[in-house]
Amino acid sequence: MEIHANPDPSRRIEDQDELVLMALTCRAEARGEHDIPRWASASDPSALEEMLAVAWVIMNRADRRHQSVRSVVLAPKQFSCWNLSDPSRTETTRFIATGPSTQDSWRTSLSAAFLAYTRMAPDISMGADHYYSVVIPPPSWAPTMKEVSRWGRHVFFDSKKKP
Repeated sequence: MEIHANPDPSRRIEDQDELVLMALTCRAEARGEHDIPRWASASDPSALEEMLAVAWVIMNRADRRHQSVRSVVLAPKQFSCWNLSDPSRTETTRFIATGPSTQDSWRTSLSAAFLAYTRMAPDISMGADHYYSVVIPPPSWAPTMKEVSRWGRHVFFDSKKKP
């Protein structure tokens, strides 16, 4: 199944369609995973799994908090890619302006977002509602939650479970 949705360059990030916003978040949060040497390209199944795990974190938060996907991903300091000072936000703005529809990373992130959003794929994050990249020091909240899965350079946690 091919999914057709693209960011609208005439809209601010905050005004993008919800599925597009979710896909942009997955791409910005996990796109660095494509640099791991064992992955051949952004269309590699491992890249999809990494982004799918991020997508499920978004869905799990939306479900638990009874909020929209938009509210979850744009909440202050929740997904670093949307922090005004984060370089990923600048890169994503540039990405939107150049028309991402033909890029593998866009197709992969859109597929991951769609599969989680429609619940057509299982929750491979194992119920996670938090994660962090191992390239940064563990956040202060990490020891208070149970680790439930790992995908690429990301560690996933369920805040409802204690370590």
